[in-house]
Amino acid sequence: MIDIDYTLLVQAVNFFLFLLILNFLFFKPLLHAIEKRNKQITDSAKEADNLGVKAEKQLNDYKSKFDEAKKKAIGVRDTIRKEGVLKETDILEEARKTATEYLNKARLEIEKEVSLAKAELHSKTNEIALLISTKVLGRSN
Repeated sequence: MIDIDYTLLVQAVNFFLFLLILNFLFFKPLLHAIEKRNKQITDSAKEADNLGVKAEKQLNDYKSKFDEAKKKAIGVRDTIRKEGVLKETDILEEARKTATEYLNKARLEIEKEVSLAKAELHSKTNEIALLISTKVLGRSN
């Protein structure tokens, strides 16, 4: 059986002294370290959120600048394409004019040569007819 005497009181005092010493030496520093660590974690989480928001905003800015640059490049490309088409049309028109002029000159030249050939043949027709009739009839002059 357990005897209740003055040792119980001494043990209870020792227990409470031990709790007081542990409170000052172990529990308070441990609780302080845990609170400090929780504060660091909370601060780090807030900073990470802020950086995430900042990064997202910057990404959106880059996307909008990229889209704007892309639209500008498409506009420049379309302008250059239109200028190219106009230039192509001008070059083709000039080539058509040059070809038409060349064909007209060639036709005039051919008509001249045909006229000269006809005139030459016409002037020689009497001579050729006489030559043919002489050969056909077998006469000689």
